[in-house]
Amino acid sequence: RGVEWSSPLTARVATCFGCLYVASTLLWVALTACIRVPLDATAIELQGGGAAMRKAKALLSFFSKGDMVWRIILLVCCCVAVLTEHQWLYSFLVADFFCQSSRLATVLGGVVAPLRSLAMTSLGATIVTFAYASVGFHYFRGEFGDYCKDNVIICTQNIIYQSTRNGIIGLSSMLETKMPDDDMWTERMVYDISFFIVTGIMFLNTVVALIVDSFGSQRIEKEEREVN
Repeated sequence: RGVEWSSPLTARVATCFGCLYVASTLLWVALTACIRVPLDATAIELQGGGAAMRKAKALLSFFSKGDMVWRIILLVCCCVAVLTEHQWLYSFLVADFFCQSSRLATVLGGVVAPLRSLAMTSLGATIVTFAYASVGFHYFRGEFGDYCKDNVIICTQNIIYQSTRNGIIGLSSMLETKMPDDDMWTERMVYDISFFIVTGIMFLNTVVALIVDSFGSQRIEKEEREVN
């Protein structure tokens, strides 16, 4: 359902600003392309190839740059908001500050740069969670209740979602509480604590370390550019 504006005037103002953003962004893309594409084509010319091929490579390189992809995504959101009733998409235009502010762009770059390593870390965490879900489904299915009553895949999905939703607190929100005099107290203690250490400490610190290392690399590159 679309946004219900407080008055027709507010809706018209939002549409006008949306159209203005579309027009200004298209103008910026056109002007930037007129500057960057010939420069890229000249650089590609040194590598050989036909003129048409050089222009195609230059255009592909231009539209695959991070700032250009970001602007195009925002442009599509604004166009959809203007042409349809999904005015809530206007809220994404605030993200344009990442293109306008060099400091915000640096922050975004520090998070995006290690994206491949972060993705592999997430994959590793998912694999480890699947292993824990398999153990839990086999030994502690009754204590998990509805979270793991169907199969291991559903159990894995619930562990990933619930442990993330409730914060880095391990499996305590999903499993029944155990006391030292209960059966399988030792097994449950090892199971719960090891899951917390592996996912809540090791994997989380790995993510933080990757992002911090990315910011450090950006700072070193900036200092080298200033020196040179």
